[in-house]
Amino acid sequence: MSIPIAFKQRKTYSEINQLLETNELDFAFICTGAYQKIKTNSNVEMLCIPIINNCPYYYAYVIVNNRSNSLILEDLRNKTFAYTDPLSNTGYEYINYLLKAKGEESKSFFKNTIFTYGHDISILAVSSDQADGASINSLIFDYYTRFDSSKIKNVRIINKSQKFGMPPFVVKSSLNENTKNKLRNVLLKMDSDSVGKRILKALMIDRFEYPDLKIYEKSKIYN
Repeated sequence: MSIPIAFKQRKTYSEINQLLETNELDFAFICTGAYQKIKTNSNVEMLCIPIINNCPYYYAYVIVNNRSNSLILEDLRNKTFAYTDPLSNTGYEYINYLLKAKGEESKSFFKNTIFTYGHDISILAVSSDQADGASINSLIFDYYTRFDSSKIKNVRIINKSQKFGMPPFVVKSSLNENTKNKLRNVLLKMDSDSVGKRILKALMIDRFEYPDLKIYEKSKIYN
């Protein structure tokens, strides 16, 4: 884009949302759950979404240690469960949706819960017996399956969610239209550029596309 880019990273999804809401970020790659929380803010709009395996969807996986006897979510009652982030669609909201459907609440269903603030850390927590189960982003699990299977050799999936819209790339609405269009074009054309192709391949992303906003209405499983 021929302009300097300053990279900002925070521990929690809410911190990133706050930076977007206060116009301290021009654009961001955020979780679907975080997008659901912020999309009513007129200052933010979706720019594009990643397509992986020719699909605009991803899933939540509930995982346990291979040595565990747990086969379904009910088997994790009175156990320690690892959440990712309070705004995470796959790492928090999905499990609370399932529990609510059963007439249960997290605080009474699980013996203990922890927040790891990283899907990779949730996998590690289950693998190392720091947690009996966790709900994670399928994209992280599938990435490890392809590039570093040692990270998931001690865990297995016991539940797979319905499909959710991919984590989106968003921009602040007040961003200069010319800059916004340049950014969109860079992303949408990455798969036709030799350097862009290498970056996308390393991320297991086929390409970026314009979003179908209807997907994200269907992805809203809570409230």
